[in-house]
Amino acid sequence: MKQTQYLWWGSLLTLMILIGYSYSSQAQNKKYPFVDTTYADIERLEVKGRFCRVKIETVDNGNNVAMEGKIRGFNRKSRFEIMHEKIGKTLRVWIDDLSENSATLATKSYLHFKVPATIELDIRNTSGGIFASNLKGQEHRLRTTSGMINLKDVQAQKIITKSTSGGIRLHNVTAAIGARATSGMVKAVNVKGDLHIRTSAGGIRLKNVEGGLQLKTSAAAIIGEQVLLTSNSTFKTSAGRIRMKFSNDLKKLNFDLRASAAKLWIGEDRYRKRVILRNGQNIMVKGISSAGSQRYEAFTGK
Repeated sequence: MKQTQYLWWGSLLTLMILIGYSYSSQAQNKKYPFVDTTYADIERLEVKGRFCRVKIETVDNGNNVAMEGKIRGFNRKSRFEIMHEKIGKTLRVWIDDLSENSATLATKSYLHFKVPATIELDIRNTSGGIFASNLKGQEHRLRTTSGMINLKDVQAQKIITKSTSGGIRLHNVTAAIGARATSGMVKAVNVKGDLHIRTSAGGIRLKNVEGGLQLKTSAAAIIGEQVLLTSNSTFKTSAGRIRMKFSNDLKKLNFDLRASAAKLWIGEDRYRKRVILRNGQNIMVKGISSAGSQRYEAFTGK
């Protein structure tokens, strides 16, 4: 009798183990806490990251996208999972949080993609930076909360970047660019294309930039050197100074400047509060500052 009971309990235990293993295997087919895989025939990459670093680099491998990633939490109960699927020629990647404790965070986590240069990107990240280089896609959208956005060696028609708590760095970029940083600096070096930049509590720095500029900051300075304007441009700051060194001939620019409580300079000439200078049908430079000076000079290579 006892032997029969032992056999019955043993069979039940074995069945439970097999069911658990089967369930686990099925779950692993859908969830990827660690991933290292490749998708073929991809033209667009959409990522929704959480608590991780997202890195995009290009390789010459047709339209294949190689993906490697790892999501780790501070404690073993954390269950951040990497999900991915292909829809048409779009690869979608996102992070699921299966943890019952919403306060659990991830650390030492990353998503690393090797993509064709012509791919289009739509990246959203939370608590992590975005790094991308050597791209030639038509349009890219990069947004992060609590992290830096870094773009290098990119040619595109349009780029949209947004960082809620972190800076934005653009280096060797050709595109029409929209950049917005709530609490961080926007820096553009060797950039060609119209720029629309807005910051709330961070400065704007330009070096060797060509295009039409629409720049606005609430509580910091706007500084640029070797700036070549190609269309009407506006510079506006509420509590910071504006200083621009143009590659344009100052005598061939129009100016409409206003400062509430600071001085204005155009070349060596100084003005107070308001100045309008017109030099024919040329590019208009509009400057507005509340509590900071404005200075517009010719770039001399110094």
